Amino acid sequence: MKPITFLLSMLLTIVAYGQAPIVSDFTPKIAVAGSSITLTGSGFSSTFANNLVHFGTIQATVISSSTNSLVVEVPLGTKANKINVLNTVTGLSGQTASNFYPTFDGGARIIPASFLPHQDLAISEGARTVRMVDVDGDGWLDIVSISRQSIGIPGQEISVFRNLGTGGTLTSSSFAPKIAFNVGLADTGGSGMNDFGFTDLDNDGKPDLYFSLDGNATFGFAGAVGIYRNTSTAGTISFEPVTVLSASQRISYVSAGDFDGDGRQEIVAGRAATAGGIPAYLFIYQNFSSPGSLAFSTEIDITAVAPAGTWERMIVVDINGDNKLDLAGLRNFEVNTSVLLNQATLGVIDINTFATNPDLINGSNTIALSDFDGDDLPELVTHNEAVNTGIALRPNTSSPTEISFADSIPFFTNIFVEGETAVSDINGDGKKDLVVGTDWSQDWISILENDFNGTWDESSFKQPVRLKTNTGFPITIDV
Repeated sequence: MKPITFLLSMLLTIVAYGQAPIVSDFTPKIAVAGSSITLTGSGFSSTFANNLVHFGTIQATVISSSTNSLVVEVPLGTKANKINVLNTVTGLSGQTASNFYPTFDGGARIIPASFLPHQDLAISEGARTVRMVDVDGDGWLDIVSISRQSIGIPGQEISVFRNLGTGGTLTSSSFAPKIAFNVGLADTGGSGMNDFGFTDLDNDGKPDLYFSLDGNATFGFAGAVGIYRNTSTAGTISFEPVTVLSASQRISYVSAGDFDGDGRQEIVAGRAATAGGIPAYLFIYQNFSSPGSLAFSTEIDITAVAPAGTWERMIVVDINGDNKLDLAGLRNFEVNTSVLLNQATLGVIDINTFATNPDLINGSNTIALSDFDGDDLPELVTHNEAVNTGIALRPNTSSPTEISFADSIPFFTNIFVEGETAVSDINGDGKKDLVVGTDWSQDWISILENDFNGTWDESSFKQPVRLKTNTGFPITIDV
């Protein structure tokens, strides 16, 4: 475990900011693999080889480029994610403010027979979160999970299953044997890893792994964010030793995004409140990294602008259409979802990065933000707290200067929603569908087919199609 390089606030005034790529728009928003996408903005290189473009973590082919436009080919195997543009001359990057969604030809209605039987991969006890990521840059999505093992057992484990790239029918043999990275912390009750993500933190073109750490006095810190800098090459997965960003509180959930527009992605970290009255906290770590070298500020406490209570399952996306990344998160013990409007200026992360008095929206347990109706503003989906079952959707009524949502529309009060909610075009009709974990006591996922026809009402999603997983309750879902 190696220490991170911290930059003191007295040095920040001398940091020079180059022209980071800005992706102001991209079209189309949904497309099949092999089709062309046009990115418009600024800060791109006119030499197409100097632009590295990734759909999530899968690299795309750049067809043509100018300083304000890129034409790229949608890579095979990509999943719903933001598009990232790295200018290798400046060493800075820019992301789309919303996700691109892949689709496919020849789809139809979603029914149980739309899917082959599930395939299982054995991971460690206490699995918490799973993600599909192209870790080694070979163009194939690998599977990564984190686990918190039994109390007293050293085993905060990160498991990577490398995709062998054989194609054809997906089975457990499509992946290499598990590669385990053990952080070396014993779980003494409530400590350990809980959440993680992948993004290119040092702008070297490779997705780095960052994760939350609930601390413990035994380990010498209250909490932390851990980072594994990615050093993989195609066919070989490897990381530098874990780097630790210390925190003054336990860290439960993490996310990342370039909030200040300087071409580097910050890490936002939240501490979950408890039913016993322990308060929640919200921190940002400002990014000063360069290719091959990680460097972050110490924690910047922005709890004062956030409502008191749990901050978990955080989503970073432009909610109001101003092309700045806003922040949304669950507050389970307050039965609310909170949203924070980004008002940052270039290169500055502080208590004023987000606007105060965020909207409080009833609903907890799960959260998704995506544009389901094609108006370029993401709707909010949460658990329907009013009746404690089903989901609730709030149409987005935001403007470039504020965030607001209409009253919630309930769906499917006959299912209990828990865990993560994922969004993707499941059946190839060009509309974004919902995939949710349902029934805490059972092992089901439910797929809700988008049937929006111009007016939001209770028929805007078709009846859920339920799929049994046989792997226990699905806490996290990735599609």
